[in-house]
Amino acid sequence: MNIFRGTSLLLTLFFASLPCAQSSSAPLSEASPCPMGKSEVLKLADYLFGDGDYERAAVEYLRFYLVYPDDSCAQYALFMAALSKERAGEYTAARKLYERLGEKYPALSRIAEYRKALTYFYVGQYDTIIAHPDTVDPAMRYLLGWANLAKNDYKRASEIFSSFLDKSDTTIISGSISFLLQRCHQGLAMHDKNPYFAALISALAPGLGRGYAGHWGDALFGFITVAVPAGLAASYWKKDRGFAVVMAVTGVVFYLGDIYGSFVGAKIANKKRKKELFTKTIEQVPHPPGSIYSKVPCKRSGR
Repeated sequence: MNIFRGTSLLLTLFFASLPCAQSSSAPLSEASPCPMGKSEVLKLADYLFGDGDYERAAVEYLRFYLVYPDDSCAQYALFMAALSKERAGEYTAARKLYERLGEKYPALSRIAEYRKALTYFYVGQYDTIIAHPDTVDPAMRYLLGWANLAKNDYKRASEIFSSFLDKSDTTIISGSISFLLQRCHQGLAMHDKNPYFAALISALAPGLGRGYAGHWGDALFGFITVAVPAGLAASYWKKDRGFAVVMAVTGVVFYLGDIYGSFVGAKIANKKRKKELFTKTIEQVPHPPGSIYSKVPCKRSGR
């Protein structure tokens, strides 16, 4: 039944929007009047957004904003256009629209600044957020904590999240602070594998460094690739000197490779554990960064 209703809505709006679609190749800043009514344009945009078609949704939201700039839902349309671009991964375009939102509607400047900063978070530019901290807006402080958490600076992240305890400005993130502090403590308690120690013990016993990093299958393989050529070189040293030399060189190459692999493996293991902790945290936290300031009201009745 839901599929039938959705299909009916799309067909109705599609035929109504054909004249608009004919001029869709024109720049959005030169929007022409559209025969669709205001509510139909927003319905189509909302449907496309809910269906995950963010690029087309952005076009329809911008159409509404440019054709009906004085409508009470114009700020909603502009915000949703920016959010659609953000969801589509077009972060540069999203930033420009958020900037326009903050300039056009000063009351929404905090929302615009937060969502703009969030686009840097999504592409891993955490230093951009850390370099320009906003300690006034609780949402921006929350994002600052996440930026430090993503950089594995658990101590600093814990300090920022702790600043929310016993504060009255935590309603938008209520229930998440204690969870995040627990994860920060897990990060602080996490002991890194020492790459130099891994290389050292591999030099003493081939494969042992890989086992130290938690890769015992690789450790066994590393031991075999060193021990077998070395054993063959020793066995054939008098019988076939040429073959023995080849095996000895092969063993040395694998031996040095195992030492280097143990060093790199320990570093990779450290990064993997921290990445897994961050991934699980952002998946399980009640209020992930993207859920903050994710709605702007439309004053029209029924919205």
